[in-house]
Amino acid sequence: MFIALKTGHIFIIDLDDPATVHSFVLPMLINSQEKLLHVWVNPQASLILFKTNFAKYHLGHVQSIVNKSKDPKLTTLKKLNKKSFDVRTVDWSFDEFALLAGTKEGIAYYISFGSSAKSVGEDAHITKIHSATEPVDGIMFRKSLGALLIIGSQIMYWDGSITQKMDPIETFSSVKPTAVERYQQMDKECGSRFSFMGSRFAWVTQSGIVIGDFTDEKVLANAKVLLYIELPASTHRVKDVRLTKYHLILLRGSEVIVVNQLTMKVTFQECIFNSNDTEKLHSLCVDYSQDPLTVWCHSGSNVYEIVTSGEDKSVWKHLCDLHRFEEALTLNGLSPIQRDYVHSLYGDYYYEQQMWLEAATQYSKIKMLNNCGPIALKFMNDSSQVASLQLLLSNYLQGTKENYQVKQVILASWIVQNYMNQLNDIDERISREATNTDLGNSKTEIVLEFESFVTQNFNKMDRETVYQIISRQNRKKELLFFATLAQDYEYVLAYWIKLENWYESLKLLSSLQDPELIYKYSTILLISSPDATINTWMQITSLDPVPLIPSILSYFTSHQKRKAEGIYSNVQNYGANYLKWCIRDQHNTVPIVHNTYLYMMIVDKSADKDQEVMQFLSKYSKDYFDKDFILRLSLRHERYSVSICIYSEMSLYEEAVTLALNYGRLQEAKNVASTVKDPDIKRTLWLDIAAVVIKKDKDIKNTLTVLIQESENVLSVKDLLPLFDEFVTIANIKEELVRILEKHSMRITKLSQEIRDSLKIKKEIKNDIVLFKNRYENLKPGASCSYCSRPLQTRKFFVYPCGHSINTDCIIKIIMGSNEYALKMKIQNMQKKLLRDKNLVSPEELEELLSAQCPLCSEISINNIDEPWEVDEDNAVKWKI
Repeated sequence: MFIALKTGHIFIIDLDDPATVHSFVLPMLINSQEKLLHVWVNPQASLILFKTNFAKYHLGHVQSIVNKSKDPKLTTLKKLNKKSFDVRTVDWSFDEFALLAGTKEGIAYYISFGSSAKSVGEDAHITKIHSATEPVDGIMFRKSLGALLIIGSQIMYWDGSITQKMDPIETFSSVKPTAVERYQQMDKECGSRFSFMGSRFAWVTQSGIVIGDFTDEKVLANAKVLLYIELPASTHRVKDVRLTKYHLILLRGSEVIVVNQLTMKVTFQECIFNSNDTEKLHSLCVDYSQDPLTVWCHSGSNVYEIVTSGEDKSVWKHLCDLHRFEEALTLNGLSPIQRDYVHSLYGDYYYEQQMWLEAATQYSKIKMLNNCGPIALKFMNDSSQVASLQLLLSNYLQGTKENYQVKQVILASWIVQNYMNQLNDIDERISREATNTDLGNSKTEIVLEFESFVTQNFNKMDRETVYQIISRQNRKKELLFFATLAQDYEYVLAYWIKLENWYESLKLLSSLQDPELIYKYSTILLISSPDATINTWMQITSLDPVPLIPSILSYFTSHQKRKAEGIYSNVQNYGANYLKWCIRDQHNTVPIVHNTYLYMMIVDKSADKDQEVMQFLSKYSKDYFDKDFILRLSLRHERYSVSICIYSEMSLYEEAVTLALNYGRLQEAKNVASTVKDPDIKRTLWLDIAAVVIKKDKDIKNTLTVLIQESENVLSVKDLLPLFDEFVTIANIKEELVRILEKHSMRITKLSQEIRDSLKIKKEIKNDIVLFKNRYENLKPGASCSYCSRPLQTRKFFVYPCGHSINTDCIIKIIMGSNEYALKMKIQNMQKKLLRDKNLVSPEELEELLSAQCPLCSEISINNIDEPWEVDEDNAVKWKI
């Protein structure tokens, strides 16, 4: 707050700390006749302009005054110090360092303080922007709103399109005003005649007060006039006028009058108490930086504060009466009930204007309404208002708290029902008006709205209820969308299968990876689209092929039937391919999987699968299939090669050879016989084969040689002779007989040599035995035991052929510490007998037992290699590096 006295004393008070007052005396006053008349402070409170009765102007820096500088920054504006320069009105709101000034002489100036606002000694820059013969009562410039200039009886207005492109100098000096209005000029000078706040302004004229708003399309034409006759009677004139957001504050004599701008009615009137009859009120000041704003009124000796509060609460009804609902809703301090009432009136207004969507939006914002039924009925009376009803219900649903679940379910179900009705109606219109493309676009919009609503509010719905609503309306696509959203994949899958859309069905299964659904619909999918179905199954590695076998067999039956009818004759057996993939790549070992695959391969009559089946049996199946079942199956379907292979796997070689010979599969019989290990069985099998071969082949000489070679000499001429008939001559088998006799001769020669070698070895052994009886060892004097390193001669000892010499007690100790349990038992038994009676054991018996083998290099020590070592800790420490 700035308080200036005529004597030049300035007081600056920070209202947040009113106890601290900064005082200052203007030193520029020449003598006691010069008085301070007026001060203007810029909105930033950084500069203050002083005016004296001698038409002198000074510029002060507020910060230097507040900081109590020894040399406050004050600048005398010499260019303004003229008697013909009497400033009456100032607009300092568009620039911190420049202002617009209107004088009593009718001249408007643009004053830029320039460097004088920053340093002392620099004068202001003055530019004349308008000239007239009547005093300037008001001037204002806003770049975004426009500009006003009030001179005498006329008010001139420049709109925002001009002020946005030009500065104040160009606007007022070179551009004609957008609009001009004339009013009756005041016949007597009195106080401040012009005030503005935000986008509104007020001007005191002879007959009343003009109130205008820059936001109106026609600012001057739509301006309101508050006539003095509408005010309470008084002998005083209006001395000052100030604006608030919705009110007009007038100073008239010693009373303050507050007028509502919306109704132009007086809402407050009070006379300020005068402690002195001679005290007169001078002017009003408003602090717009505060919320709520504060109004100040001062006289020659007192300053009064007029506190404004609850302004918003006092005008919201009036704003509603003027249909300014949006503005009413922006007011602060409205209670929830009042805000709901505004929304209700706003909705009624839109409803009367038949603006259904806007009305629904406003109705839905009523928070205190517990039952939306009465409002919804207003829209249900007209079928064309379904969209508005939907908007209303949707907004109600969004505003419903989560703990009101029943209400949420009812609203959500109601909205879904309305969407279904909308879609049914538009489908009927499309069927009647097929050429109307707009209907298709409308339907698309409704479908998108429905999908968006369901997606956003799914958790507020009851699934079964929505299912019933949509299904009863026969809206399949919408039901499919909801089922997908609800993750009811079984329904979705059944839907696509019913439409025979195999691609979507398999795509869904592939994404779900749900084995149970695959098992359930495997048969129809495999029969209808085998290739894609098998590819899908292969992508799901967690799938168990066993539950799929019934479906695969059903597919195989259909596959065989189509082939028999000549349909798709070249199509693969995809079921067999899948089972083979499970066995080969997934290493499946379940017998039923192997049995099923082999069954399909054996039963398939369209191609020769014998070789493929046998390769499969040898490579994959091993012991994982039922041999009896596959054997019976192969015999039944005359897959004899497979039967022979299985007989061999079961080691039923005679049956395998018999089956092969019965059906003319001689080579397979030979292959089976060649694999047999048992020589007796192998000989029997080759005899059976030979009997058949000899019977068929007339070339006895060649047949005999081949059979003996192929049987790997299991057969001989002696074995084959009984098989020939009586007409076979020696000449036919001469060569083979000669070859056999030669082999026998070689064997006899080899056997004779082996006998001679044996006799020689026998003779050498006898000589060695004789030498061993006379063998002896020379011991050096002082020889020690090979085990304990003590002298041998001190005790009884043994000398072994290996060169080891060991004391008797050491030998016993070594044996007892070994794992030769049989030898240990014998020694223990001898020791027990010796304890009972020394005569029970002869010395020769003990010597024979101990001298049998050297305990240090025979099996006695070798067998101890698995025993753990006993490490002497003291010795182990010595070996540490």
